[in-house]
Amino acid sequence: MARTLTAGMVAAAQLRVFTPVHLVEIQFDSGTIYLTDCYKDIIYAGNTYQSNGNLISVSDVDETLAHRISSMQIGISGVNQANISTALTESFINRDVIIY
Repeated sequence: MARTLTAGMVAAAQLRVFTPVHLVEIQFDSGTIYLTDCYKDIIYAGNTYQSNGNLISVSDVDETLAHRISSMQIGISGVNQANISTALTESFINRDVIIY
């Protein structure tokens, strides 16, 4: 399938300056929180990932050939009152988290 790029997209690609960002989806009983560490909100797959500074860090993931669950850490700011409320009222252990 052929894809076309706009002149702006071609110019941006030629700059060779890319900044990777994380899209983090945390699923709770009361709803899903969508966060990004990008400087602006990102819409992906119909969801808006908020760039309000709540996503502080995403640790590296250790990859191995063994079939095991590895751990990682996600730092989230407690400034947002909705995040504080969710953390205080719901269990946040063993929740599904999707990271793009």
